[in-house]
Amino acid sequence: STVALDSLSEIKFSKIQRSFSSFSGSIGASYQLNKFSTFKLNFSRGFRAPNISEMSSNGKHEGTLRYEYGNSNLKSEISHQLDLAFFINKDHFSLELTPFINSVFNYIYSEKIQSVFGGDSIPDLSDPTAAFKFTQGNATLIGTEIYMDIHPHPLDWLHIENSFSFVRATLNNQLDSTKYLPFIPAPKYRAELRAQFKKIGRHLSSVYLKLAADHYFKQNNYFKAYDTESATPGYSLISAGVGASIFGKNQRTIFQVFISGENLTNRAYQSHLSRLKYAPLNPASGRQGVYNMGRNLSIKFIVNLN
Repeated sequence: STVALDSLSEIKFSKIQRSFSSFSGSIGASYQLNKFSTFKLNFSRGFRAPNISEMSSNGKHEGTLRYEYGNSNLKSEISHQLDLAFFINKDHFSLELTPFINSVFNYIYSEKIQSVFGGDSIPDLSDPTAAFKFTQGNATLIGTEIYMDIHPHPLDWLHIENSFSFVRATLNNQLDSTKYLPFIPAPKYRAELRAQFKKIGRHLSSVYLKLAADHYFKQNNYFKAYDTESATPGYSLISAGVGASIFGKNQRTIFQVFISGENLTNRAYQSHLSRLKYAPLNPASGRQGVYNMGRNLSIKFIVNLN
């Protein structure tokens, strides 16, 4: 039986013995420009060693619908990031502006493998799955986050919040098809209208009501080579929520209740960060890939037993 087992066995990867070492750290400073505004500057260095999957994979990954090949020659990622921050905090207005630039040496990512005939490489024809390999290159990530909160007087209970986030991630000295890193989030804008009250009546406290809209812009900056990625259309999601704490005569909280709804319009969409968008065609819907969650309603109770 031992001989039979040995004859059927397969070596997935050779023995690997690697050592990685480096250091991380950061230094920063802040300066208060006036009573309401502050400026911050921070520089940091970090590193990440390649994990065992990135170095030694050789098989189908059921969670990503890929056949993955590791790379035992991967080096550690080394990053140098510069962060700026500007804050304004007034009684009825808040603003946060936080741009950054991050230079990453040996950035690890995966790309699709082409066959000698130009199509996808399929290692196992009995279970057709496109092959991907881990590789690395020097990259630059530039982005910013902007947040603004307006709570106008005398409606101090009203908050009008707006935020925007953006990141542009590119491989250095590459052509258009391999210029952009894979799986980089699309720019996102969020608007939220929230009413918040410390107390209403004799039995309600910490009451809030909110209505929010999230808009994800189209992601056209993607890793085009070998059909590793595809563009992702933009989409908008609407959400709402309400919550409160209920207390008794002795001002002790009896329970809390939270009701929320996500994707209220039941929008069919696929996130650019989802690997499942590349799943095979679904014969039931006629669409390719797995879509993200549709309308989702939830109710949460927290009961105080003390």
